[in-house]
Amino acid sequence: APGFRPTWEYFSWETGLCGVLWCLALMFMISWYISIAVIFLVVLLYMYINSKKASREWGDSSAGIKFSIIRELLETLSFSSITHAKNWRPQALVMFQVDKDGTTTDNDLLLFSGQLKKGRGLLMFVGTIVGDPVTEYAYVDTARENLNNCIKHYGIEGFCRVIAVNNLYEAFITGFQTVGIGALRPNTVVTSWNYDWRDDPKNSAHFVDSLKAAMAAKRAIVIFKQTRDDQAKVVLSNTKSVEGNTIDIWWIVYDGGLLILIPYLLKLHKVWKHCKLRVFALKTDDDETTEEIKSSTESYFEKIRINAEIIIVNIDNSVGYSVTSEEIAASLNRSPTSEHVRKHISSKKLSNSEINSESEKSPNNNFSPDENGENSEIVDNNINEARKSTDNPNELITPIKSSVSSHNIFKHMSLSPTVTVESKMRWAVALNKEMVKHSSDSSLVVTNLPITNRSVPSAFMAFTDALTKNMKTCVLIRGSGEEVLTKNG
Repeated sequence: APGFRPTWEYFSWETGLCGVLWCLALMFMISWYISIAVIFLVVLLYMYINSKKASREWGDSSAGIKFSIIRELLETLSFSSITHAKNWRPQALVMFQVDKDGTTTDNDLLLFSGQLKKGRGLLMFVGTIVGDPVTEYAYVDTARENLNNCIKHYGIEGFCRVIAVNNLYEAFITGFQTVGIGALRPNTVVTSWNYDWRDDPKNSAHFVDSLKAAMAAKRAIVIFKQTRDDQAKVVLSNTKSVEGNTIDIWWIVYDGGLLILIPYLLKLHKVWKHCKLRVFALKTDDDETTEEIKSSTESYFEKIRINAEIIIVNIDNSVGYSVTSEEIAASLNRSPTSEHVRKHISSKKLSNSEINSESEKSPNNNFSPDENGENSEIVDNNINEARKSTDNPNELITPIKSSVSSHNIFKHMSLSPTVTVESKMRWAVALNKEMVKHSSDSSLVVTNLPITNRSVPSAFMAFTDALTKNMKTCVLIRGSGEEVLTKNG
């Protein structure tokens, strides 16, 4: 350390080591049994002082040694090696809001993030104080200390910091661009759902813009969403298992494997280890039978060595049109401030003749990519990114055809402008009906995060809210393509 400044000009670690060995040799030459006794007493004295955590003014030499070792290891750790498919693990940046004292209402988000630690990745907690940074920065140090104590109280291992920003968007941009050091930087952004999006459209716009920025930066996204009913929601704890017995994965779109990997990592934690994994794969066309899809899906999970019960859900071409306008309105009619969303949908309504003509098109046309090719482009880009992340592209396992080619669902999940707003909401409500039917009692529901690239913030928030309505605890995931599951890794 810079504070260590010896006056002997010939001092180095080699001469220091020689001095230690020489002293030890002289001790044993004088009296070997007294030397052993003295060493034993010194070790006991050190352990006693260390256990008392006594304050000392001379500093800690071991801290300098640890710093030097860690710095050297960080310099040798390359970014390409840590992002390789065999070594990929979620390095999570957990974003949430805190008050001036470092207190947050997102305690369940902290616990959920801590339960991903079996992936052996880093957890970086960033609490944001929203306000004028010039005035709010005075509270940052106190808030960070209190937040760190909160994390330790829950038994979570991770690093935390608090930043003062003007809005949520600035927090996200600052967080995933600056947090980390060397190759140890976040590859996954974890945050809570914006529950007050109806009452604060500006804040919801910041939330959606933040997700778009994370996607542009090739960060995976995990959004934690719970019901607002305290009696119905699943209570998370690090000391006892969750209530219920299943983790349900609604596999709508294949985007690299993170949708499968996150539930698997959760099951490694003692809180979730007794839960059973169930995978709901969607059958969207008649090219494959239910038995063929189930067989290929089971083969896929056998190759990636993850035990799960496979359930095939039939989604008919006309399922979206079976949802009435009243059901759509009911999914939105929770607040007077949702009026701008309902007006937007009303202005885009399809007539019955338009609905019939659209539904009478060829079956495969409804399940084809939109005219801009956005759907297939997203899947292809993620698979291409996955191929770059492994030395042997042949190790990549192609998932079942139905999950990749669920183009109609993917089109509505991507909120493409080529699809009417009412049609999007019809699909959200229709899929939600199936999810409630099969997973209403599940401890956790995991599904794909709708694509936000071309969507209006209010439309995206309304669609996602309708998709996950009446789910106790839901996790929405969007992969980056680097988190690929391979046969041998």
